Formats: sequence, C-alpha cells, structure tokens
Amino acid sequence: LMKELALLIIMLSMLPSVLAVDQVIINSNDWKDIYTGIIYAQLAGKDAHFVVEKTQGLQLINEVIDRNKKEILLLESENPVVIGYKSLLENAGFTVKKYSSDNPYQTNLEFAQKASEENEISKFILIDANLGYSAVSVAPYATFNKAFVLFVNNANSDQIMSLLEKKGKETLIYGRLERKAQEALSPLNFEAINTGDEYQDNLKIISRFLEQQPTKQIIFTNGEILEKSF
Repeated sequence: LMKELALLIIMLSMLPSVLAVDQVIINSNDWKDIYTGIIYAQLAGKDAHFVVEKTQGLQLINEVIDRNKKEILLLESENPVVIGYKSLLENAGFTVKKYSSDNPYQTNLEFAQKASEENEISKFILIDANLGYSAVSVAPYATFNKAFVLFVNNANSDQIMSLLEKKGKETLIYGRLERKAQEALSPLNFEAINTGDEYQDNLKIISRFLEQQPTKQIIFTNGEILEKSF
C-alpha cells in the first residue's frame, strides 16, 4: 500500500497544473481516457473535445475549438487517434500542456485527485469500468451533482480507498464491483445502487436525476457509444 501511495504522489507531481487551462482535449483510442477528460472538464467548467479520427481532429482545430481560449490541456494516450496532435495545436497558436496516459485507471484516479483539490470535489461515484454502459448511465447524474466518477478494480481499490478517506464526503457505488475491490471499500460509509440487473440500475439512477432536474429530453443508447452530449 505504501509503495502504491508513493507512486501516486510521484505521478501527481508530474500532472500539469491545470489552473490556467481553458480547454481540455482528449486524443485517445481508449474511451476511459475520453470519459475522464470530459468529466474533469465538466466539473471544472471548461470546454472539452475529443478526437475521433484525423479529419475530424483537424476540423476541431480549424473550426470548432474556441481560439480565444488559448490554454489547452491535452490528455493523450500511448495509442492516440492522431499522432503529433500537440504540434498541430501549437502551430495553430494554442499553448498546450500535455498529459500522457499510459494507464487509464491511474489517469482517472489522478484527475479525480486534481478535481478534488482544485474544485473542492468531495462527491464520488464508483463504477466497474469494464461495464461501459455504467459510465454512460451515471454521467448526467454525476455532472449535475458535482461528483467525479472513479473507475474501480481489484488493482487500484487501495488507492481509491485512500483518496475517499481523505477527500470523500459522499460516495455512491453504482452497479457491481469486482469482489476484492468491494471488500476493500467495505469500511466506507457509502450508498449503493446494485439491483443485480444493469437495466434496473439505469432506471434507478435516472429516477434520481429526474427528481433533481426534471427534463423533457431523453436519450436512448445501448451504452456502446460515447458522445459528449451524454
């Protein structure tokens, strides 16, 4: 545990300062990086965009990204959609701080830590990121309630526990978690939505959202596609 915490501290020291960042752009083929970047940006009140393919990535730079917002945090994986995207942004006049994501679970944890420090985020929703539809289901509820969504598995449950003990005031576990992770987090005081059926879980989280924010717009999705509007 001490080695893991030391590693987290070292990694956090390598994360670019994002206090002056105007926009977040994600250049990754891993949906978990995209999700983390968008959630972070939403909670920080920043614009967020993600690269889908090269032509669209160039269009983002030339037509979509606000040129009056010069400071960009580029979250880029080891397997980016477009190689050399940082240089393309800089050539267009933007100042770019790049964060390299080689482990989407670690990236998610580090951005959660940054969100808690910079924006006083103290609410967290825990999900098993192997179940992508869970992430889509909780996104509107999370952003509305200023809660960061944490990806939990057996390998990082101790680090998650450490973060929540220090920063977490409200914790919701959504859906099932891996057994070891569930056991590691059991000392926490948390709510849980886990009916054993992902569709019923989805209805429960939607009901919570609608109680807080009635809306006439509903999006139907099978959870296999991630879009910013979700």
